[in-house]
Amino acid sequence: MLDSRTLRFTALLLYLFSCPVFVSPAEAQLAHTQLLGFLAEPPLHARLAAADAAVIAEVEAVELGRIQLRGTVPLFGISTDGDLLVKRSPTNPPPLVKGERALLLLKGSRPPYVLADANDDILMITGSAMEARWSRAVKDLRAALDGPKEIATSYLGWVYLAWLEQPEEDLKRAAILGFGDRNASFQPLSSNFVESLIRAASDSSMDFGLRRAAAFVAGRSAADQPALATARPQIQRDLDRLNIELQE
Repeated sequence: MLDSRTLRFTALLLYLFSCPVFVSPAEAQLAHTQLLGFLAEPPLHARLAAADAAVIAEVEAVELGRIQLRGTVPLFGISTDGDLLVKRSPTNPPPLVKGERALLLLKGSRPPYVLADANDDILMITGSAMEARWSRAVKDLRAALDGPKEIATSYLGWVYLAWLEQPEEDLKRAAILGFGDRNASFQPLSSNFVESLIRAASDSSMDFGLRRAAAFVAGRSAADQPALATARPQIQRDLDRLNIELQE
């Protein structure tokens, strides 16, 4: 017997490909919300575009409306390293504790900067490997955003493609979220991006929620684009195979 999670996934894929299934728009939207809640988050390229600077730093002290940082590593928009003071509304303190290290997006042209992200968007850094990975990731994505528009339009998508093919799930998650942004400059997704999403969704070692999110974004892109009409049969076969696998 199929569990409710698999049934929702099956119904959603059928709905997206216009198959004869009795799913109302309201039910489809509910399944979409339950299945892909994280797609409501702002993608990283939108968050970086709204920030003036980014750093990775260790929390030295958290006071009322003030966060003292040390060991600051600037990623863009700021040259300050070492100690740094950041401000935040006293009524909305971030979930930071002394000794933690985090990736922080900042607003402002000079100190004291203000945290730009919502509390849930702050990325906690655990270990030197993760710090090096996200330092490169943020710099690469920002370089794509800062480049000429005609270059950034495609380069941004290729940055996400590179992340999707990395073994680390934090980068995969950010890539799927980025590809899921229907307003991004690289939309509509090319067949290379759709195929990469299907490969990710077929990766049995990856988190189940990320796999079905990747499948959803791939399926939606194929259904939306006339240019992918010739590729739809193969995409449908890949998604059918994936659906069978996720039922087991």
